Amino acid sequence: MINALTGDFMSDKKYINDKVFDIAENSVRGGLFLFVGNIFSTVITAFTSILIARFLGAIGYGLYSIALVAPSLLFIFIDLGVNSALIKYCAEFKTKKRNKHIASIIKSGFLYKTTLSFVFFLILFCFSDWFATYALRRPDIAFLVRIVSVLIILQVVFNTARNIFVGLDKMEYSATASVLQAIVKLVIALALIFLGFGVLGAIIGHIAGYLVAGLISLLLVYNLYRNFRSKNADTRFSADLKFMIKYGFPLYFSGLLMAFLSQFQMLNLAWFVSDFDIGNFRAASNFLSLITIVVIPVSTALFPAFSKFNFEKEKEEIERFFHYSLKYVLLLLTPVALLVGITSRNLVFLVYGTDFISASSYITLLTITYFYGGISMVINNFLNGIGRTNITLKVNVVNFLISLPLIYILTMLHGVLGLITSIIISSLAALIYASTIITKKFNIKFNYTDVSKIYLTTFLSGSIAFLFHHFISLSYLTELILISVIFTISYLVLVPLLGAINKRDIEVFRSIFSKFKLIAPFTNILLNFESWLLNHANKTT
Repeated sequence: MINALTGDFMSDKKYINDKVFDIAENSVRGGLFLFVGNIFSTVITAFTSILIARFLGAIGYGLYSIALVAPSLLFIFIDLGVNSALIKYCAEFKTKKRNKHIASIIKSGFLYKTTLSFVFFLILFCFSDWFATYALRRPDIAFLVRIVSVLIILQVVFNTARNIFVGLDKMEYSATASVLQAIVKLVIALALIFLGFGVLGAIIGHIAGYLVAGLISLLLVYNLYRNFRSKNADTRFSADLKFMIKYGFPLYFSGLLMAFLSQFQMLNLAWFVSDFDIGNFRAASNFLSLITIVVIPVSTALFPAFSKFNFEKEKEEIERFFHYSLKYVLLLLTPVALLVGITSRNLVFLVYGTDFISASSYITLLTITYFYGGISMVINNFLNGIGRTNITLKVNVVNFLISLPLIYILTMLHGVLGLITSIIISSLAALIYASTIITKKFNIKFNYTDVSKIYLTTFLSGSIAFLFHHFISLSYLTELILISVIFTISYLVLVPLLGAINKRDIEVFRSIFSKFKLIAPFTNILLNFESWLLNHANKTT
């Protein structure tokens, strides 16, 4: 089988039309929808936030932000891992054609989450005065807290629906819902602010975004639910809830651990680091969103993909899909991370100005985690997809236990650089632990040849771009554009020449992207270029 993975047999068209390829195609399709949706919703949301902040002023924007803290704090106690379970089992049951079970978990998941969200809504609504006075220490915004309490229900409906869409391979629904929410918020919030409603108008706009997108998402879910439900289906609420929480709670608890670590990092920065360095660190962290725009859609698409395999019966197929996923994630993620690291100075000075002199070095160091983060992402989705969320929890516990002392000691001794070092060490240790488990327990072997070729290609392309960056001195924007172009061209040329991709990969890409008519012409030109380089390299050798 390993020979099959590294060979040229993909020229056989029959091989392409198997389950692995079908799942890969759906994953790419879904990832593209999520990627486009993420870009649009992120840009619109960022634009809206900037305008709201400018029109409300520092004090008004501060009140707006604080009021939204209340529902966010209670929101984290509702899920208990049910969202992850909905993705997993919707994907799994759809593959197994167990339609009545899909209908059952959709109904049970919505019933549980909406009921619990209504309870938390009532708690916040009834005790808004207490919450504003003692939790937020701003008794004068109790009225705003009472209004935003409805967000608990609306966000639950919105997020639950989106997870169902992902599990059922309806990524376009999820992407559309995100964009719609952002657009409605933009229009309503700004309109009400212009009409003189101030902070209240911004909050109503925020609520309206979730209300409209949530209602439309709910209608779409109901339409899907009708296609799966059976007239004689039994009510399985208790059984459904039990196995969903059993599966999802380790992921939920892992999320709590990581959220605590994030807050612990900020506490240590507050204890040991100057406000200037904290500002630079936060600015650097904001730029990592450029990478997460790529990471999140890929990770979201991979989770349901792994859930479609039966690990006991399809070990060979799932191992093959694991290798495809790892290779293609690294091909996409590592160059993006390195390019952000190389151009960090230009990005920071263009957006924030020259006052943030340390932010670029922080970005460069933080991007190190993304060079191996792609491996962690594929491993986590593999474990979650086959139902071994208990192992995912163990991996996160390892990360957590190593991080706690390192964050405190290294931040105290070396400030922000110490904190970043602790992040790199703990996440790398967790990756080594996870890799050991999947190798020994599940007999998943890494194709080190493919991985090393991708890293070599990325770093050589980065070296060319870095040398160009070092010897020229132009405006920040001009440098950014030229470096990005040089890096991209170098990467596209070196990928086939160094063997990071082969004929099999090109044929897979061509077959997948041929079904996307909007981008197929562009991808065909690119793939023809890669194929020409590959043929030329083979002739010279």
